[in-house]
Amino acid sequence: MNRQLTSKNHRQRESIGLLVGLLIMAAPAIADLDLPGYKALHVGGAYAYPVPFKPASGHTVITFKNLDVGSTIKVFTIMGEKVVELKSSGVSSTQWDLRNQDGDQVASGVYVYQIKSGDSENRGKLMVIR
Repeated sequence: MNRQLTSKNHRQRESIGLLVGLLIMAAPAIADLDLPGYKALHVGGAYAYPVPFKPASGHTVITFKNLDVGSTIKVFTIMGEKVVELKSSGVSSTQWDLRNQDGDQVASGVYVYQIKSGDSENRGKLMVIR
């Protein structure tokens, strides 16, 4: 019985590893998604961390840094569905607790974020591994 469970767990870990690998390979094209209302400009130096986000490693939030005052952060699934919209409140960083607009935790996967300030925009990718 233990040998069967170990074999099953090993196959599950291999499957998860393969899926994560495929998502990472697809990730470079994700930031180029043409989402409505955005120009391909950059908000200088804005970024998000930790990437990947792993609660097992003690991560509790994703922090967006080097934001302009009044920046808007939108997080989307790779299918282009909006997950959450955040606003910077006059400080250079904003934290996201990985909950969607309904207050539910987001699933493991790759997400796209857009940081917009005035006419400038920055895009990036996030990976959540639960």
